[in-house]
Amino acid sequence: MRDFRLTENTLVTVNTCGGFFLKFTCNMTDMIGRKTLYYGFIVGDMSYSIHYNACNEAYCQKDVATFQEVLNSFSVLQARVM
Repeated sequence: MRDFRLTENTLVTVNTCGGFFLKFTCNMTDMIGRKTLYYGFIVGDMSYSIHYNACNEAYCQKDVATFQEVLNSFSVLQARVM
């Protein structure tokens, strides 16, 4: 990874879980530029991350909107022990 540039770093809530949001750009070793939206959070002793990543040419607001819908529907379910 080259030319990493962090453009946003904020605290967020994913469903009811406190976490963080990072927005960044970089160039991969093949020199293709990429944009990434990255969410991370911890529930109990487990960490979770959800991200959207696309090359600059394929990055589009429609896909970002779909990613946001998935993110908004995300929840961590407690496992049932039988």
